[in-house]
Amino acid sequence: MVIIKLDAIRSTNEYLKDLAREEPLSDYTIVSARHQTKGKGQRRKDWTTEAGKNLTVSVLKLHTDVRSTDQFRISIHVGLAIIHTLDQYGIPDLALKWPNDIMSGQRKICGVLIENKLRGQEIVHSVIGIGLNVNQESFPGLPNAVSMKQIIGEEVDLDTLLLEIRESLQREFKANEQQKWKLLRERYEDILFQLGNWVEFKEDGENLMGLLKGITQTGQLNITLKDGQMRSLNQGELQWLL
Repeated sequence: MVIIKLDAIRSTNEYLKDLAREEPLSDYTIVSARHQTKGKGQRRKDWTTEAGKNLTVSVLKLHTDVRSTDQFRISIHVGLAIIHTLDQYGIPDLALKWPNDIMSGQRKICGVLIENKLRGQEIVHSVIGIGLNVNQESFPGLPNAVSMKQIIGEEVDLDTLLLEIRESLQREFKANEQQKWKLLRERYEDILFQLGNWVEFKEDGENLMGLLKGITQTGQLNITLKDGQMRSLNQGELQWLL
């Protein structure tokens, strides 16, 4: 097991991607930083964290026979693995907010950014960036953020939590990497945030309301608008207004 611990770094994802270009790395190699200064979330938004309080890590997952058209399966496995770990700590009302955020009730507790390395039509490896709010107790300017400590009322050991997430990722991929799409989609939609509810979102600068219906096989989000029109949206096309 390889875990590279750093005090401060611009981005664990960038560091791990650079390292993977320079030398062969083993499956589940981890880069962990006490402080990340230029972390990125979805839509290239900056993601900042209080030093030493949260889990800011990137995990390398090697793949064989995974096609680029199946890349959303990787997102599903990662989300389910992290939710499994958080559930063991008693975090309530866990859900996956499409595509990669993890919610506790109406508040965000974890963000995931997955970057895939392609060779032709095959995914060679994934760099899985995880930003999990653990022991931070306030989030100025982020009213919908929450940490594990705020929920359960006690400090969580970051090293132990990291190993538990790694083990959960290993179990999930080993047990379910070849799972039929129908079953995998059902597992994802069972905990999909706001499934079956009307949600407000923005597409191409226009505010819209739609009924969240689920996902497609390639990971698009299916939303039915008020006029009955069905939209299948890709990552980057939708901005939540929750």
